[in-house]
Amino acid sequence: RLAGLDVGPGPDPGAARRRGRLRPAAPPRQLVRGLAPYPDILRVRPATDGPGEWAPIASPTEPFVVFQSSAKRGIWKIDLNDGKQSNLNDAFTYLPAFSADGKRIIFSYWDDRSKPEQLRQAYLELTTGKQIELPPVPRSAIRHNSQVVLRWTSDGRAYAYIDDRDGVSNIWRQPLDGSPPQKVTSFNDSYIYTFDWSRDGNLAVARGSYAFDVVLVTTFE
Repeated sequence: RLAGLDVGPGPDPGAARRRGRLRPAAPPRQLVRGLAPYPDILRVRPATDGPGEWAPIASPTEPFVVFQSSAKRGIWKIDLNDGKQSNLNDAFTYLPAFSADGKRIIFSYWDDRSKPEQLRQAYLELTTGKQIELPPVPRSAIRHNSQVVLRWTSDGRAYAYIDDRDGVSNIWRQPLDGSPPQKVTSFNDSYIYTFDWSRDGNLAVARGSYAFDVVLVTTFE
């Protein structure tokens, strides 16, 4: 069972393959299913065949995966038993994430029906299909391509996001009761790529830096 783990291609699928953990990979941007419990007999096959299908995340409690598509509106659900797909909402959605109990999915979405258009945050109640709007995150939490890294806290009473204000990444917690956001980490440098909480409340953070160089070309032949 996939307990809330991404099953799409990571930053370097070849690295895992070189360690003997993966067989030949599915085509890029396609979800995979049919994962065996042991790495040496892992078998991978495409679960979808549409363009631009990515950001898959597995339900922590049920045999299905949700994903976003750059070609279709909304969050999509695929049943891992029969492969059937269904649409969960009607908006261009970014980076969905499950709550620990598997009953809610938080995400950002592009509200192209508002004037002016806006990036908003919301969550879906899977039992009712109801979408609950959330207070907008600060502008410093919005990354390239309108992506906002959102996660539920382990108790489900708040959600958290990465805020890159002043060029340094930290994690902030926003309670669902509407009280002011609270700073969770106090890093003084570096960039947070992603993070998540374990079910017992421990926080895992992936941090590092980006290196950029400018190259001046003076001679062309």
